[in-house]
Amino acid sequence: RRRRRALVTVVLVAVIVIVAIAVTLARSDRQASREYLDGAFDVAAGEEGLAEEFADLVDRLRELDRTVVTDRLDVLVADAGVLVEELGRLEVPGQGDLFRADSFLTIATASWRDGLTGFRQAILTLSNDPLDETGRAQLEAALNDLSVGDAAYEEFQSTVRVAPEADALAAPFPGVEFIPTTRIEDFTTEAIGKAMLQAPGLGVVVNVGIADIKLEPGPTGERNGIPVVPVSDALVAEVTIANRGTVPVDTIVVHLTMVSNEGESYAESRSVERLEPGDLTTVTFTDLPVQGGRLYEIVFALGGTDDDPTEDRKSTRLNS
Repeated sequence: RRRRRALVTVVLVAVIVIVAIAVTLARSDRQASREYLDGAFDVAAGEEGLAEEFADLVDRLRELDRTVVTDRLDVLVADAGVLVEELGRLEVPGQGDLFRADSFLTIATASWRDGLTGFRQAILTLSNDPLDETGRAQLEAALNDLSVGDAAYEEFQSTVRVAPEADALAAPFPGVEFIPTTRIEDFTTEAIGKAMLQAPGLGVVVNVGIADIKLEPGPTGERNGIPVVPVSDALVAEVTIANRGTVPVDTIVVHLTMVSNEGESYAESRSVERLEPGDLTTVTFTDLPVQGGRLYEIVFALGGTDDDPTEDRKSTRLNS
């Protein structure tokens, strides 16, 4: 009898331990599921914002210039990449519905990222020629990637909705569509290509110009309407170059030519490696040879050609 009682006690203790372990594991699984769902919800909410931004960009293609469009697409592509990484860091619980749902969300986020990347490249290609067949193929492939992402996300929503763990959600997952089903005709290759034909701001404009000239030491007065600068062994000319076009420009050559009223001349050239649209840079010419009692004309000119040559050449005169 004592042995039986001892055996019963051992069995009861074992059952209690097993039940406690099961309860602990169940709680742990529920906690893991909640953490995954919270993280997945944040990713989905982020994608919802990107989809709204993308739709706004497509709607406004006719009125935006190339720099604004590419800048906004750069942000969209970068943010989409971040969301893919955030989803990848989530721990997916078990092998059930949430595991299946995560596979759909993974496909969706990757497809959206790839679609936005391809859309950016297509816009750059088509901005050179809206009828370019390569650009249109790139655009069609990008829109297809976005559609694949939309379809995968719909499967994700359906799978999560029937998962037992869905009860832990404070709110349902947001709807995300990069190609809105109610406006699909506005997100076709033909519609976007037509918008680009009607968008003069998306064209390539190469326009680098001289924005300002500054001499150091500066003028101390005038003689016959011409600035007078003090005689110095270190006359410096600072030339500000502006990229007012829509594309980056590489290797900008700035030429300086200085001629005196006595026939003396001096020439020098300097280069700017690269200048992005909307940016300014200063090119400095140092130790320019100036003698007292001379009248000088200094001419600054940019090498090469662009779409607006009116600011490619500027000059200034000075008395020393």
